[in-house]
Amino acid sequence: MKKVNIFSLSHIFLKMWLLTAALLATLPASAYDFVQDGIYYNILPGEIPACEITNGDTKYSGNIIIPAKVAHGVKIMDVTAIDNRAFSYCSRLISVDIPPSVTSIGDYAFSYCGNLASIAFSERITSIGEGAFRDCSRLTSVAIPSGVIEIRDYTFYKCSGLTSVDIPDGVTAIGKSAFSECSSLISVDLPDGITWIGDDAFSDCSGLPSIDIPDGVTSIGNNVFRGCYALTSVDIPDGVISIGNSAFMRCFALTSVDVPVGVTSIGNYTFDGCRGLTSVTIPTGVTSIGSYAFFQCTGLTSIDIPAGVTSIGEMAFNGCTGLTSIDIPAGVTYIGRWAFYECSGLTSVTIPDGVASIDMGAFLGCKAITEIYSMGVTPPAAQAVFDEEVYANAVVYVPSEAIEAYRTAPVWENFSIFKGTTGIDNLPIDLREDDTVVIYDAMGCRLHQPQPGINIVVYGDGTTRKFIRR
Repeated sequence: MKKVNIFSLSHIFLKMWLLTAALLATLPASAYDFVQDGIYYNILPGEIPACEITNGDTKYSGNIIIPAKVAHGVKIMDVTAIDNRAFSYCSRLISVDIPPSVTSIGDYAFSYCGNLASIAFSERITSIGEGAFRDCSRLTSVAIPSGVIEIRDYTFYKCSGLTSVDIPDGVTAIGKSAFSECSSLISVDLPDGITWIGDDAFSDCSGLPSIDIPDGVTSIGNNVFRGCYALTSVDIPDGVISIGNSAFMRCFALTSVDVPVGVTSIGNYTFDGCRGLTSVTIPTGVTSIGSYAFFQCTGLTSIDIPAGVTSIGEMAFNGCTGLTSIDIPAGVTYIGRWAFYECSGLTSVTIPDGVASIDMGAFLGCKAITEIYSMGVTPPAAQAVFDEEVYANAVVYVPSEAIEAYRTAPVWENFSIFKGTTGIDNLPIDLREDDTVVIYDAMGCRLHQPQPGINIVVYGDGTTRKFIRR
């Protein structure tokens, strides 16, 4: 029979008892210091008697009026704060009246109060904590006190009944997801003092029709207006130098956007799914267009890609069925996979001589293409780029000395019709002396004379021709 070491067992039990006692010693006797008239309080440290509202044994319900002062023993205490999570998950709470003595509201103080319909703030409040009113779905309007300088992360997240919010002039920052999923929000005026708007700040505010971003803002974060289905216009100030990924994703009603001159990149998914977008002004300083940047922008009929762009990301213009032509600037060296996939209205494509590689499927589904201008003497490396209909019917314009190289290059060898270009004098363009002729470059700027690259000739009768000058 196996012997049991009594000493070892006793030693183990003693250690467990000591550990439990140590843990219990760190816990307060209760979660609150005292209760009066159904409201729980904690006494705050300091010479002036003060206390804060906290949670207790039972959940708050109905209409709560917080007193400015409360008696405890022989002391009269000022009520100066609402503790973290003090009213959290009080599903039967309807309204709260906060007295002038209160100056701060803790993190998640009223979170998940699904029936809270009214909150009367004290004007002396200077701080509202993170997630303070998260998931208060019946809250319809909020006037934030003038002393508040920051709306913190998740403050009004998922307040789906919120229709308007009054943000005071002193606010300088709006935190991450501060108003995210406030689907009923139709009015918000951002004060001029705001300099920072966090990621997802207004994402999925599906009823918001317009917003003016203050001049002091220099960065628009990731997903800031994603899913704002009703957003028809947005005023982006000149000081903005970066626009985050998915910033305007699925803004279905957005019709036009002017990107400020200081912006240097269009992020991934920035305008993904903006099917109402008909025009976009991209500044000359932009050097890259991210993946899915204009994915499924079916209303986009034209876009000027500035000369400084060097790369076009994966699926950047995928599904832009309204595009009829695209002139890729000379600085581009790489066209990402599926970049122009299913641009079914595209009839003309210009590929500059700097493009070394066209990735898989870049122009698949673009069956209406009839003209391809490839300006490089060396055929760009390509794989499964065009449809069979394009191979059979499109005319490929290439430098005359490179025709044979294109005829034998992978992918390009599938085309049937090549035409050589050797400069303006040898192109089939009739520059009649009695006709009015205006020449533009690929960006639409009027030229006094043809320049190297893409040139567009407009005759007096309105007809146009495109040619390449080498």
